[in-house]
Amino acid sequence: MKQQLSNKTEKQAKSVEALSKKEEDKASEKKIAKEAKAAEKKAANTLDDMLSCIIKKLPKPIQTKLQNINKAGVEGPCTTKRVSQQSRVSIPYYMIKNLTLKQLQTYENGLVVRLSYLNYVSIRDNLNRNELDEYLFKNIGGDNIVSCFICITKNDGYSGSTEQRVQLINLKLEITKNNWMPMKRNNDVVKNVNMGNDKWSGHYYYAISGGQQESFNSHQNKCTKNQIFTTYKGFMCNNKTIKDVKISLIFQLLHCFDITDIIPNELILQYKKRFEEYLKSTYYQNLSCYALIQKLGVIKKGELYSPINCERLSIYMFEKVNFINISHNEAVSKKKIYFCDNNNILLSDYRPGNLFWDLKLCNMQQQDFTIDEYWVDHDKRSALRASLLLVE
Repeated sequence: MKQQLSNKTEKQAKSVEALSKKEEDKASEKKIAKEAKAAEKKAANTLDDMLSCIIKKLPKPIQTKLQNINKAGVEGPCTTKRVSQQSRVSIPYYMIKNLTLKQLQTYENGLVVRLSYLNYVSIRDNLNRNELDEYLFKNIGGDNIVSCFICITKNDGYSGSTEQRVQLINLKLEITKNNWMPMKRNNDVVKNVNMGNDKWSGHYYYAISGGQQESFNSHQNKCTKNQIFTTYKGFMCNNKTIKDVKISLIFQLLHCFDITDIIPNELILQYKKRFEEYLKSTYYQNLSCYALIQKLGVIKKGELYSPINCERLSIYMFEKVNFINISHNEAVSKKKIYFCDNNNILLSDYRPGNLFWDLKLCNMQQQDFTIDEYWVDHDKRSALRASLLLVE
């Protein structure tokens, strides 16, 4: 009997000891996680402080460009003014049709798909719709994270509007049939008006003009109730992406050959080291931001160059308004939206590794080419010119 009690007591003691150790391990894990989070926050604060200090020392035109990165672009149907990047955004269907519904739903502030009338008809008449098309067809003017509306506008680069006028006649039949309404911002919204698809209502937008014919516009004025969407151009999903774009651009700036004229060399070395460490550990589309910048070829032998005219860039060039711009490797006109698995976000033309500094003139020379494409085209033209010079 005593032996049984002894064994029982021993088992209880071991159980209490094991429980105590488990609680200690759990507390230790919590402490480590808390310390790691604090360290991460401190590192982030240090980066933010560095960014703030550097931006204050830069020429005013560049300060303005960097500050405006935080603001969404203005373009498209029912556009807003220059509001926060993290606002409701509208994107044409053809730009997102190869993405999944789940990927689109990662942007929780409201993503709205612009369905052209022809897109709508194609989806409507397709009995074997994929998941995304089925969802869009059932959520025209919906309140969910992803919504859509029907849109008829003039095609880019085309002055005529005959096709759009025919489409409008058919759209009006759909409007009557489905009891659709033009889009507008809801009257009772006073807070976070540019976030979420529950702040607006309606189903369609059209703006048709051209030639000597009568113009048609579902939203004839730019009053507040018609200011609903930001644009896909320069679209950035969150503060992290905005910060990473800024760091990528400022890291390039720190390689101006005369940057030490405005920032002491010891600080430049410190900033470069810290930013390089961060960029090497931050990934987009399976490449580090540092590797993406290296692929641009804008930093040669530790100095910042124009990749188009191969000229060294001086920090004093940045003092002239619009003398130097933020340029794109893949042009805005390519109209591409990507999904980044590394960060579980959507990416537009404004993404780390796609932006660099260059002279306005070089930006015009580059046209819609990537840097590599520009030089391939340049070499072809040079070879053609050389062959023509040989002709008597």
